[in-house]
Amino acid sequence: MILIKDKGGNMYVLDTDKMGNKHRTYGPQKDVYTIPPLKELPLAPASLKPCFHGDNVEYEGAREYP
Repeated sequence: MILIKDKGGNMYVLDTDKMGNKHRTYGPQKDVYTIPPLKELPLAPASLKPCFHGDNVEYEGAREYP
């Protein structure tokens, strides 16, 4: 996932590659990603906005494996 901030301060999410979980992360599969027009991207949820400034954000959907 890539967070994108426009000149007006709006933040958007570009989903990329595989999604990780509490026990596993995945590196990027490409070196370069093309950002589509921002109107095609969903707005970033408020819970992710601190990530743009390098702050840690607790992942709410994490579950332990059975």
